[in-house]
Amino acid sequence: MDRKIRNFALTFPVVIAILVVAVVIYSVVKPAGSVAGQGTTHEEIAANPDVAVQEMVCEFDQWIGKEVAAAEEEIRKLGRAVRILGKDSPATMDYRHDRVNVIHDDNGVIISVTCG
Repeated sequence: MDRKIRNFALTFPVVIAILVVAVVIYSVVKPAGSVAGQGTTHEEIAANPDVAVQEMVCEFDQWIGKEVAAAEEEIRKLGRAVRILGKDSPATMDYRHDRVNVIHDDNGVIISVTCG
């Protein structure tokens, strides 16, 4: 039992030190003014086209199940390029950070939304 207590007494401070170092590194590396888990909003991107590429948001799942025409208009208002594709349509494989790909079924209802 004495050995287990001694091992714990030696290990515990090391674990705490590692956690403290990780928190300090995170606070230094985290971009100034950012909040963990949050990116730039669509409105901020539309208002400021110079926003960094890696900050572009790709959250368009709310359009799944809706008509293509309404979604296309709303996405363009956000300052994003839109590519409308049928579910079996061929598409180029080039990546564009500002493009939203809207895939619809034969009835014009959105079945998938991706970015790039």
